[in-house]
Amino acid sequence: MGKTGTHQRQKVYFKVIESDLRTYHAMKRQIELHEKEIDDMAAPSATDIRESVYIKSKNMSFKGGFNTSVVVGNTVRNTNDPTADKAHEIMFFRNSIGYKEMVRHVEAIDYVLNLYMERMTRSDREAHLKMKLVEEKYFKNLLTDAGIYTQLNISRRTFYRWKEDVLSQIAEQLGFIF
Repeated sequence: MGKTGTHQRQKVYFKVIESDLRTYHAMKRQIELHEKEIDDMAAPSATDIRESVYIKSKNMSFKGGFNTSVVVGNTVRNTNDPTADKAHEIMFFRNSIGYKEMVRHVEAIDYVLNLYMERMTRSDREAHLKMKLVEEKYFKNLLTDAGIYTQLNISRRTFYRWKEDVLSQIAEQLGFIF
């Protein structure tokens, strides 16, 4: 593929990443709520400590407790048990491509932001300004690009170079190839 195709692919990747950055906090909250829901389900019941859902084996999952003959999964499901139904629903959601992609994108953004945070602790001015750029451009989204680079006291060209640098680092973490 030529330079034009590569540039077009890069633009598409950057649009996806920019969208992810704008919804980053909402995606993190959704993942945290989902994980909390899983933790709540995994906690032993106050009324029946014997009942639990065992970790998925290679071929199937078993509803635990004294009755291990009930298979939770595609073959047999006990629809009279709301806990098992909810566990099945959560497993289905957790294994969905959309959820896995959301987690993967949040982890890539976290990785890059953590790199900048580490550099900021070493008093790296550029890292600090790049974090401010991300915060203003994607998290707050109140200023125009010109407003952001004026506030950060950097040139227009530096603003776009740094923005591309941040997006490229996230793209690299996601395995996007241009």
